[in-house]
Amino acid sequence: MVGIILGRKIHVKKKTATSSSSSVFAVSNTCTRHLQTEEVYSKLYYKDRIHQFVKERLSVLGLGEDGQKRIQVVREVTKELYAGEDDEIKAIVAAKVAAAVEASAVLNGKPEEGATRTPQEYQE
Repeated sequence: MVGIILGRKIHVKKKTATSSSSSVFAVSNTCTRHLQTEEVYSKLYYKDRIHQFVKERLSVLGLGEDGQKRIQVVREVTKELYAGEDDEIKAIVAAKVAAAVEASAVLNGKPEEGATRTPQEYQE
């Protein structure tokens, strides 16, 4: 891509998304919320189990592939499908969630549950 800033041409590299499944569960060293169980389920099984049902629901509702309503439909369908999954799939998802929480705690140096933080730790 080429852009112009103050009369000068500049070249800007296009950002590309990673397709690695490990990047989905990569631990960030910034303070962000952890993925919920349905979100992890969606990350793991969207192409195999969820996508076809989302497509069907969108066509029944007469909605396109873009927009806020689509996101709502994806969340609703994912929640419904996760509720109907067997215990083995739910255990896999729960293990991924627990591993992400644990890795985040180790990376960020979070105290154990129930431990009190000092005022200095709150400032950091």
